[in-house]
Amino acid sequence: MTADSYEAVEAVLSSRLPKRCAIGFEEDVRHLVLHDSTWDSVEIHTNRDSSRILEVKLCVSSAVEDLRKISGALIVIWNNLRYQAFGAESTTWYQDSLHFRFITVPSDEKYCVVGRIFIGGYQYSDLIRIAENKSKRRYPTSPIKIDFTGLELEPNRFDRDERDWQFDESLINSILDECQALKQIAGSSMQDFGRNRQGQDSVVLRLQKLLYLRRDLSLTVENEIEGFRGAVCNLSKSLHFGHRPWDLEAAEIWSLLHQDVQTISSGLSIYLKKNRSSRSLS
Repeated sequence: MTADSYEAVEAVLSSRLPKRCAIGFEEDVRHLVLHDSTWDSVEIHTNRDSSRILEVKLCVSSAVEDLRKISGALIVIWNNLRYQAFGAESTTWYQDSLHFRFITVPSDEKYCVVGRIFIGGYQYSDLIRIAENKSKRRYPTSPIKIDFTGLELEPNRFDRDERDWQFDESLINSILDECQALKQIAGSSMQDFGRNRQGQDSVVLRLQKLLYLRRDLSLTVENEIEGFRGAVCNLSKSLHFGHRPWDLEAAEIWSLLHQDVQTISSGLSIYLKKNRSSRSLS
């Protein structure tokens, strides 16, 4: 989609749908970029006073040797964020930065997420110069100056001893506690639960905490537990834009929600026992 076409689509949707970015969407972005070696440093923030709700800055790693690596990593981000109901994007390559603008709407079309992803840094500029020399093509200058200095090295914030990445018992126990609380809440009847606003709010808060805790789990853990990542993604999507899962097909949605929590809970319990056993043997 061209930038002009994107602007037209954004104008129409933004006039009809309120823009809001809840913790689920922002956490999905963070998880996608923090575990990708394409990026050296990251900045993610939500600006509720701007027409651009979510803004992301990504600094390209010095290990990246081709612009296609950047393009591929961006495609992965978008494919994982885009909602099935609708998604529009515009990508423009400039000399000093890449600008990716997007808008996406969930299936119930009550909300939309509008955002921008800026990609740049010294390595990006070097790769652009190499591409220009090879193709004899000049990239345009960005109409706005994006400052990539001072970005937090967020991926390094999660650097730990390799053994800690593979096994973090206290974190797993915290997640299991949240899962147990959610299962207890699910014990009430659907009709009673629908009238219990305090219980509804409790579920949302616990799901948010569950997703936050899960952010520190290593990919090793996620890959070892069958269905874990899919279950977490489902929980995350149920929180996007502040949706209450029971507002939709309540019984069906709640059943799936309970199933996802059970998948996470049982998977982590098995993982916990397996690692305790291997530790005792060693």
